Amino acid sequence: MYDNNENIVMRALFNQQRIQILTLGIENNYFTDSYLYAWESGVYPYLDDSDGSVLPKPHECYEEYFQITRDIVSEVLEFIYNSFKDDKSITFYELEENYGGQWDARYGRETLLSICRYAYLKGHFHSKVWEGLLTQFEHPSEASAIVRIMDRDNDIYIM
Repeated sequence: MYDNNENIVMRALFNQQRIQILTLGIENNYFTDSYLYAWESGVYPYLDDSDGSVLPKPHECYEEYFQITRDIVSEVLEFIYNSFKDDKSITFYELEENYGGQWDARYGRETLLSICRYAYLKGHFHSKVWEGLLTQFEHPSEASAIVRIMDRDNDIYIM
């Protein structure tokens, strides 16, 4: 029973932290677009982790409460990186196929789109990576939103 109550409290704290971060981002322009997007869409902001030499960022103590976990984000980003090194190219459909297809419970299309959007907003990969992933006729139409400019007033939903 103690673990259950503790989990409920931590989930409440996570939700409160999420609301604070999103509100500060929208109203006061705090935080980067990528960081806000990660919190809004449930992607663990892996590329924003501290290295331990400074105080941890707000998300680091809530790792288990993000829908798309640190391990999934790390794995997908590493796969994309490895696919594009040595001037190789991969399309979004190939990425999706590698992770079990669009309906895969863990790595489905929505998860891959969210991770890619976060990485794009973070400026993580060279433009050639995005050009390859978004090769004409080799990605679903919704993948075009990966490289769309973020509009904080219209793209961030607090609830």
